[in-house]
Amino acid sequence: DGEFRVPRGAMYANFRSARVSDTADNAAAAQLYVSLLQDAVNEYTYPAYLAGLNFSLFSHSRGISLKVSGYNDKQLTLLGRMVESVASAELDTHRFDNIRAAMIRQLENTKTARAFRQVVGDARQLVLSGQFDEKELIAALQGMSPESVEAYAQTFWSSTDVDVMLNGNYQASVVRGVESALQPLLAKSRTPQPPQLQVVKLAAGEKLVYSAEVEHNDAVLFWYLQGPDDSMTSRAMSALSGQVVSADYFEELRTEQQLGYVVSAFSWPQLQVPALVFMVQSPLADAAHLQAASRQFLEQMAAEGAVDPDQFERHRSALLKEILQPHKNISERSEYFWQEIARRELDFDSRERMAAAVSSIDFADWQAWFREHVLERPASLAVVAPGAKGVLPAGDAVKSRDSFKSEHESYQRR
Repeated sequence: DGEFRVPRGAMYANFRSARVSDTADNAAAAQLYVSLLQDAVNEYTYPAYLAGLNFSLFSHSRGISLKVSGYNDKQLTLLGRMVESVASAELDTHRFDNIRAAMIRQLENTKTARAFRQVVGDARQLVLSGQFDEKELIAALQGMSPESVEAYAQTFWSSTDVDVMLNGNYQASVVRGVESALQPLLAKSRTPQPPQLQVVKLAAGEKLVYSAEVEHNDAVLFWYLQGPDDSMTSRAMSALSGQVVSADYFEELRTEQQLGYVVSAFSWPQLQVPALVFMVQSPLADAAHLQAASRQFLEQMAAEGAVDPDQFERHRSALLKEILQPHKNISERSEYFWQEIARRELDFDSRERMAAAVSSIDFADWQAWFREHVLERPASLAVVAPGAKGVLPAGDAVKSRDSFKSEHESYQRR
């Protein structure tokens, strides 16, 4: 990198495996295994941090990733030490019980999180594959032993493929050094492709309601309106709609009607599947009232003259500025490149294509899209915490997460 002109860089490696998000047992085992590895390497990663090097290791729905960043001159040394520790790690049975107990406590504490945060978690579990609730993960962790996690680790490392990226102040020879350093972790035989991640596909006009188990007196509405498809045009329309309605929604429901102290409207794309979300947590109104008030707000926004061409242009300009905001440092740029690789956007131009799609939307087209896909025939899923009042919005009840997913088609993501 010749722009930021600092001796820094970022090395990323993502070991992708089907053995991370296919079951709650494997998801919990991956998280526990990573926590044990982090504990094992702390002895030398902390001194490295003091010397300007950063190291992270984490599990996610596609696998286990590691990152080394900061001053580039000793990164390869740190990477080699880390790989050596992972490849030869013997799990400390004394630390095992403490780390597992800490993970279980953290999952149990989720029930004490703010109500709207719990509902957001439920929404993610409904819409996305590879997501599991706290009860499932706790049950899985409680049944684990050092031996079972070691067995999981062997299965994981024998079933991975790997994505690697270097961005920053590197010579070409470093690439060969990274390849050599990672060899002990690479599968020795051809591995199956990791499963595709999935996003549930809702149908236009569908009106679904899911009641989340949240122990709180407040009612919470998380109203998810999915875009009609995952095209760049729909993604741009959804993002622009979120920009247009966000401030007015807060003003109307929080300031004017004083329905809740958490009020937000925003674009919420999941794995590039666009959606708008209207979210309120209220100690006063029930969830049905919150959705009715949100619906009334949308009708007002779609009315003639509610948004004029000048306002629309200001919102579009603000969104374009946000999309094309320059990266401030090598870390931001590296994160962008890494996300492009994860999305398989290997031309590294998704920001520019998104900006072009937003620029091509005219006022009349946006109005028509908003009326059809947000107001008249939205693909609607209301995830709600009933609260003390216990009143749910009208709609077809989602009885279980598994049946909901099995009854719907899905968008597929590698």
